[in-house]
Amino acid sequence: KAPEGEKLTPIKKFRESYRDGLQYEDSADYEKAIHCYLECLEMEPENIKCLYRLANLYSNLEEKSKSLELFYKITKLNPNDETYSHLGQKFYKQNRFKKAIQCLKKSLYYKRRFLFSHILLASIYTKADNVDKAEQYLSNVIKIDPHHKASLEELIKFYYKQRRYRDAIKTLSLYNSLYKEDSSIKLI
Repeated sequence: KAPEGEKLTPIKKFRESYRDGLQYEDSADYEKAIHCYLECLEMEPENIKCLYRLANLYSNLEEKSKSLELFYKITKLNPNDETYSHLGQKFYKQNRFKKAIQCLKKSLYYKRRFLFSHILLASIYTKADNVDKAEQYLSNVIKIDPHHKASLEELIKFYYKQRRYRDAIKTLSLYNSLYKEDSSIKLI
């Protein structure tokens, strides 16, 4: 805080409001945090960090339309793998899979090996019973991170459900060599 009688410069005012917002957020006083971040955005309407904080707060408070609007703005201001992936994740959580797919694929345009987008795309296509696409994105995850435990498990189950037992056994062997201590998947 500025000493009494001293006028805050716009930069100091912004920093103070942002810091206060973080403190309110830490103490779970979300309405005050939102107020602080809105103050910041009045001073710097395109501040990405502030937009993210506010979008996530709205998302956590189940104010989906406000959150989505801010994530759109972030993506327009700073289009990259992470911003499109965040937007795709928001659509995914709302079961708006076509929009989620569009955003997640755009995130892969910026970074082809963006693991999280491949995982979500695999999940969407699995839910939609699109076998070829589900396998493609699950396989991509394994190519990017051969030790990704959850995706190995999903790929084993996927092959098993598709009655592709050789592929299931091959993937299970890899899984067992990596995770000897885990016997849960051996029960297949």
